[in-house]
Amino acid sequence: MLVLVTQGLWFAYVLGVRAQRRRRKVWHCWRLVSFSLGCGLLVVAFSPPMVEWGHSDLRGHMAQHLLLGMFAPIALMLGAPGPCCCAACR
Repeated sequence: MLVLVTQGLWFAYVLGVRAQRRRRKVWHCWRLVSFSLGCGLLVVAFSPPMVEWGHSDLRGHMAQHLLLGMFAPIALMLGAPGPCCCAACR
């Protein structure tokens, strides 16, 4: 279920980027890559093997904490989803 939500967010972001480019606004490719990386990290952190590892081993639990609390948020925010979505709604 969380994978579908993450994919939906990524799809909405891509539509926002397309709207930006259609208006001839500059939207850097590295922002799209960063947001995609953040979504990918979320999917990995919530994947069944990672969840199983997190329940059985402290290292897996801490790996999930790092993915969800440190790496994924940074990658998502470097993608600047707020300005992209706001500009796409205009």
